[in-house]
Amino acid sequence: MNVARISLQTLLVAALALIASAAHASGFDSARFGGELGGHAAAGTPFAVYYNPAALAATKRVHLAVDLTLALHSQGFNRAAADSPVPADARGANTGRASLFDVIGGPALAASMRFKDFAVGVGMFAPMSGTASFDGNSDFVGNERYPGAQDGVARWHIIEGTLSLGYLSSAASYTFASIGLSLGVGANLGYASVNVVRANAATLDDDLASEGRVHVETAGWVGSFSGGLMWEAVKEKLWLAASYQAPPGLYNGMVLRGNTRVEIGGSVSSTQVDLHQTLPDSVRMAMRYRPDSRYELRLSGDYMRWSMFRNQCISRRGAGCDVRADGSVPAGSRVVSNLSRDWQDAFGVRAGASYWFSPGWEGFVGVGYDSNAIPDATLEPSVMDGHDIAGALGLRLGFGSHLALALSYTHIYWLPRDTTGKSQLSEAKAPTRVPNAGGEYEQWAGIFNTFVELSFD
Repeated sequence: MNVARISLQTLLVAALALIASAAHASGFDSARFGGELGGHAAAGTPFAVYYNPAALAATKRVHLAVDLTLALHSQGFNRAAADSPVPADARGANTGRASLFDVIGGPALAASMRFKDFAVGVGMFAPMSGTASFDGNSDFVGNERYPGAQDGVARWHIIEGTLSLGYLSSAASYTFASIGLSLGVGANLGYASVNVVRANAATLDDDLASEGRVHVETAGWVGSFSGGLMWEAVKEKLWLAASYQAPPGLYNGMVLRGNTRVEIGGSVSSTQVDLHQTLPDSVRMAMRYRPDSRYELRLSGDYMRWSMFRNQCISRRGAGCDVRADGSVPAGSRVVSNLSRDWQDAFGVRAGASYWFSPGWEGFVGVGYDSNAIPDATLEPSVMDGHDIAGALGLRLGFGSHLALALSYTHIYWLPRDTTGKSQLSEAKAPTRVPNAGGEYEQWAGIFNTFVELSFD
């Protein structure tokens, strides 16, 4: 079976194409641009436009930053059991292992200017994204009786697709110099898209005889805001910071418009639809301590309210989404389909340190932990998550007083998960029911980061 590949939309429909990257933290949060040095709420780089507008107070008079990320990303899913009986000549069509390995990445840009106690900045970022494209099952290539099985056992949830969010952001800060306190606010204009191809069956299970395909392509513009503070508690030695990032689309969620195309039983139907979802807001906190000119210690953390991400509901264009707790909908509902998420709040914590071998040579290290956002009941291959640990190592080189280049590598390892017998996706009523996703999950990512700063004071 030939499956049409979906073209990935540019996140901001601007000159810059931000490629969706692997999840770097809980859920599909990928806000790690800036790396160890620029990716937290107390960092004095232009990326403060996103992480904490108040930290613009610590930037130079004119400050430019470019971040390039390249990630090697591996996932594995071993499906434990099928929902439907599997014919003897189709063994392995609905159980066994699926895997993916991607080399993906993208840029982030930001610039700021400081006028004594007042600072402003702009930037382009991709703070949330997730992507998946699993390898197929070569045993079923050319199989005319079960052609869909060549897409692998993860196909009932994802064959390929992305969820991405790109921001064009602006921010400003003001510093009360007498007390060392800076306050900042920011605004984000975002472009979100959800594009997915997956297998389906008329029976809403994994029946091979009625297998078809669903294509979902939706996108739309959203807005949000941010705010923060930073206190230079001990001049040029200790900085304390905290920030808040509102959810994209704000608290009523986002509505993305597009189409679904269903191919099943030899027929094809297309429907104009709206996708309804609510993504999380977040709180970030950070501390930088520099006891002398040779050392700096960092501690940062974030808390994301993934409990806001209850479902992804697709309705006919212009209709709402009224879904009952058991997954069913009222009579006359215009809901086309509904994916149960029921995620939970998650947090992350990171610690890092720098040592200056000379004024222009800085070595740095970092370690981190992120908690799990996805319960066993709704975990499935399209977005994998779990408790993870990370380690980073890097070097920052200064070229004169204006240009600096930081290179680093971060390795993230997710603890394996086994949800065999725990998946509840197949127990929901229509239109929420999908095949069960119980099985073994594993994931890791290796991230190469290049961070360039050009500044004039």
